[in-house]
Amino acid sequence: METGGFDLFFQIWRKEYLKLNKALFALLLVHIGVAVYHYLRIRNAFIVNEPVLLWSDIIEKGGIFFSRFEKPLYLSSVILAVLQFYPETDKRRLRISCHLPMNEQVMLWGMLAFSILTVTIYWFLDLAAACLTGLRYFPYDVYSQQPLIMFYWYIKALVFYAVSAVLTLELSWGDKFRRGIMLAGFYNLINMSVYNSPLIYLIPLILTALIFIPAVYYPALRFREGGDV
Repeated sequence: METGGFDLFFQIWRKEYLKLNKALFALLLVHIGVAVYHYLRIRNAFIVNEPVLLWSDIIEKGGIFFSRFEKPLYLSSVILAVLQFYPETDKRRLRISCHLPMNEQVMLWGMLAFSILTVTIYWFLDLAAACLTGLRYFPYDVYSQQPLIMFYWYIKALVFYAVSAVLTLELSWGDKFRRGIMLAGFYNLINMSVYNSPLIYLIPLILTALIFIPAVYYPALRFREGGDV
């Protein structure tokens, strides 16, 4: 009898947690460390310099004083995708799972949802740390665009996760190269800046994420058909 529904969904989450718990904790410590470092650097800058001079410099140059949160989020997404799917391909566990009496679509969606939730939690931690620091040390004109810019980083991190998952699941280096070339064509869409830009600029990026995440299905389900190359 086929297993399905929410029971399977949460079983998959438990399996993913047991597989990734050490990496998840290590990445959590990285994000906490970045948050603490960010706060200490900002506080030290205001101790050494006049607040008005710092505010004016950021406004005139359009600087993003919380930019140190961006790259750790992207890195976490890439590491998560590789650690989640490489063991499945290296040990053929994903193919075996797809042949078990379960709904393979629920299985894959469960794996994707687990990682999306994880990236979301890391992003919320970063957002909370950045916004609390902004509220503490900066006027509204300086910190007002923090949530929008960091939401852009969040969507971009999901795209990086999907791309990394696709490339990890492809066993053939030729397929990895071809997929990489195809996905690189979207680079300009995910590299646009939303600083002081209309909100409509976010739409292409969100659409790109909605296209890339389901694309993980193609290499994953090929295991079910027995295709290695």
